[in-house]
Amino acid sequence: HEVLLQHLSPGSFVLGPAPCAIGRINNQYRFQIIIKFKSEPDLLTALMYLDDYYYDKFVKDKFSLSIDINPQSMM
Repeated sequence: HEVLLQHLSPGSFVLGPAPCAIGRINNQYRFQIIIKFKSEPDLLTALMYLDDYYYDKFVKDKFSLSIDINPQSMM
């Protein structure tokens, strides 16, 4: 959460992490983070940093990370 906020403009805010509506699929727990903003010029840069940060710290072990821009469903 704090890592992401460091790379977003002051008008943006982050909700979560929180469990997804369907909290577990195939014995894998799921959480979501929602980024709310009106205009975020550095959004893609922040998301690429987040992807690299979490890959180096967690994903290479037992975690996975997916980023969905403009999701059709929050399930």
